[in-house]
Amino acid sequence: MPIRIIQHPKKASDTPLLISFLVLGLFLSAIFWYGDRLHAIDAAELTPQQLYNTYCAACHGYEGEGVESLKAPPLNSEGTLYEYADGTIQRAILTGGEIMPKHDQILTTTQAAEIINYMKTWWTDEQIASQALLSADDPMEP
Repeated sequence: MPIRIIQHPKKASDTPLLISFLVLGLFLSAIFWYGDRLHAIDAAELTPQQLYNTYCAACHGYEGEGVESLKAPPLNSEGTLYEYADGTIQRAILTGGEIMPKHDQILTTTQAAEIINYMKTWWTDEQIASQALLSADDPMEP
């Protein structure tokens, strides 16, 4: 007696499930493939200007001019950032604020300090001197 192979007919609902698994597999593959590359970009040594341009400029402008529509204040000599000590500024960069996102999972304390020192290049000599007095009591963490 011959063996009969019974094939179950495909259900119409199997196709969306198969497509879903295929899409999920492609998505996970992309994460694993590009994940290391994204991490490598984050780990790369960036100059202070590149750090600022990457993490700050979208809201505060490439020259620290601020973006009023985002309620992001100017960080250059037109603003009042120089009225705050280095430690206060560094904590604001890392822990964020009411509107500003925190960057403590992205930037190290050293990178935050480099950004602060870069922003100081926009300040006047008087602003730098005034801010240095404030920072004596509240310095940046290394």
